[in-house]
Amino acid sequence: MSINFKRIAPFEAHQILQVQCRQQKGREAEATPSKRAREYMPATNPLRPESTARTGCIYSRSCKAELAVKEDGTTLSMCEEHKTYQAAKLRERRAKMPSRQFDPLQCQYPGGCKKERLIKLNGDHHWLCENHRERQNASARARYRRSTSKKKAEKQYLMRVTK
Repeated sequence: MSINFKRIAPFEAHQILQVQCRQQKGREAEATPSKRAREYMPATNPLRPESTARTGCIYSRSCKAELAVKEDGTTLSMCEEHKTYQAAKLRERRAKMPSRQFDPLQCQYPGGCKKERLIKLNGDHHWLCENHRERQNASARARYRRSTSKKKAEKQYLMRVTK
């Protein structure tokens, strides 16, 4: 089956290719576009602007309010009410300083340490030196003690309450 992709809209061509791929894999072709395909549909199709132009708010299908209009005259994809719920676009974040480059044998303590890493029993290296590893183990033990004591206290409280 040969299809002349120049005569149909780009989005329809994309749908046809998706269906053909599904058929090749032995899957049943769907008559309606998938949810993901609808999300990527452009706001307007230059070949058929009247058929794909958005008329309703995309925040919710049940919203029938008119779309908001920017100061320059272009329409947004949401109404005035739902426009406030839209998440603010995050700017590209750039680190102020490059990440620290570690020597393969250097302690990787986040605060910065120049000592050599400790060697495990199997010959590999721990990620911390001896001092920082001891401190980390002590803090982990304390954290474990706190969490288990809270669990025991809750358990005892529940036993008293349910009696």
